[in-house]
Amino acid sequence: MANDSNPTESEEQLLQLLRRHPELARRIHAIAELAEASTGEILSADQIEHLLQQETRALGKAAMEGWAQELEQRLADQFKERNPGTRYGKKND
Repeated sequence: MANDSNPTESEEQLLQLLRRHPELARRIHAIAELAEASTGEILSADQIEHLLQQETRALGKAAMEGWAQELEQRLADQFKERNPGTRYGKKND
């Protein structure tokens, strides 16, 4: 942050995005903690690299899952809009 009391517009947008995607926020927080390495057990560079790779993969997976869920919802909304007479839900026997 440029100034702790006054976040930039870009920082504010990032905070809003992370609030909408808490799993991404958790993963980014974990990566930042690994990068800082100021507390806890002292790890080797190989250990840190391995942990960073795991967190990066998990971040990518969370991002893809969030993207897919949002896309699915947008497509469903678009379908409903284009087909207002269509009934949704399970078929009654």
